[in-house]
Amino acid sequence: MAGSASRRLLPCALSRLNPDDPARQRPCTSWAGPSIKQSATRIADYDATAGARRAQTEAGNGKQPGDPVCAAEAIITAVQSPELPLHLVLGKPALEIARNKLVALKKDFDAWKSTTLSSDFPEGGASF
Repeated sequence: MAGSASRRLLPCALSRLNPDDPARQRPCTSWAGPSIKQSATRIADYDATAGARRAQTEAGNGKQPGDPVCAAEAIITAVQSPELPLHLVLGKPALEIARNKLVALKKDFDAWKSTTLSSDFPEGGASF
């Protein structure tokens, strides 16, 4: 649920916690290892995208830094908190990703401020 929608629903107790991209939690299952089913067919045109992701998954299996038990405990702590966060970032890699996203958002907001503000009706101006 989007942040603004979550905030509007807080009084109705309908909001929910959004664990944001847990970033490389070690799975409790072997989904990234022996149980993963991938096509034996490799398409060269996708080597730089899907192929790279496939190699990353295979190389990182069992080496993810996130502890799923600690992540579950963090989620339980957040859910039981009187101040339920709209976003819960789990793990050092996820925190780095989130902070980089904030920097990129600020850069875009600052660069496009004039255009953003120009999209409103002029104060005291016409309306539909």
